[in-house]
Amino acid sequence: MHELVAKAKALGLPDRDVANINDMLEYAEYAVALSILADQLYEHTIFLDADYYQLLQSVAEKLKLPEQEYAFAKELII
Repeated sequence: MHELVAKAKALGLPDRDVANINDMLEYAEYAVALSILADQLYEHTIFLDADYYQLLQSVAEKLKLPEQEYAFAKELII
């Protein structure tokens, strides 16, 4: 999860969103953190490569996060 957040920050995710996600991680709210991450990537139109999306999907599957919580981020793959 931390790798996803670090890469998202490098891709341009605003610091306030990174801080919010990290707060959720601090309280072991991993599914909430991943959902927020996907939402904010989409809201800020931060483009992803296929490898990043695959990592996002892999983490989501491990967390048993429903696909509708993150699949829309697939539109951001360039």
